[in-house]
Amino acid sequence: MALPYSARSRAIEPFHVMALLARANELQAAGHDVIHLEIGEPDFTTAEPIIKAGQAALSAGKTRYTAARGIPELRGAISGFYQQRYGLDIDPERIMITPGGSGALLLTSR
Repeated sequence: MALPYSARSRAIEPFHVMALLARANELQAAGHDVIHLEIGEPDFTTAEPIIKAGQAALSAGKTRYTAARGIPELRGAISGFYQQRYGLDIDPERIMITPGGSGALLLTSR
């Protein structure tokens, strides 16, 4: 038998966008035509080169979490892109790579 959650944890409200997603899924299951715009997830599959790069990274043992602010080499490459393309000198420390907007908002508002 599972122990009940604490009163404090039961009082935490769900992430609003997930509640919207649940409602949209309910409407879709009921036969309504729904265009999902609630979580920013694309409506297309991942491109084959990206799938292959991900598989290669996994095979190479890259299975750990990355830094919360993004892989330093990627942040440096983005800084270099802005320098080359636009002539802007942006410190890689000012660049953040996150898997979604919610994490980015948390990191930038600390």
